[in-house]
Amino acid sequence: MDTNVLIGILVSFVIIVVIFFLLREVMCWYWKINRNLKIQEEQLQLQKDSILLLQQLVKLEKDESYARTSVLKTHSDYTPKTAILTEGEMNEINSRIPDLNENEIIVFNTVSRIIKKIHKTEFKEDGNWIIVKEYIK
Repeated sequence: MDTNVLIGILVSFVIIVVIFFLLREVMCWYWKINRNLKIQEEQLQLQKDSILLLQQLVKLEKDESYARTSVLKTHSDYTPKTAILTEGEMNEINSRIPDLNENEIIVFNTVSRIIKKIHKTEFKEDGNWIIVKEYIK
């Protein structure tokens, strides 16, 4: 092979590679591939952030020291109420649950912080007493 032919092939190859990269950028711009790729990367980062937050939320729910806010209900209208319970109160309520009999409920006084197990007919609705747990068959 002649050196001129070899140089011509090498120059042609370099020109083809340069044209390929220029046309690639033009095509990516025209079809908005670069913009779509950037949007997908942002979505992926948002999904990773969401997964991290969900994992933290699940960890907090499993940790008993954070599971102190309980949604409770009143007996007559079943309107949800919230009460912040201490860890000791949660333990006391949980210890009384296995002893519940039919038509019995565990009630909690939000003012005096008293926890009682009573019959459903004894429950009188006033603003301070809420039902924590009812007997379920």
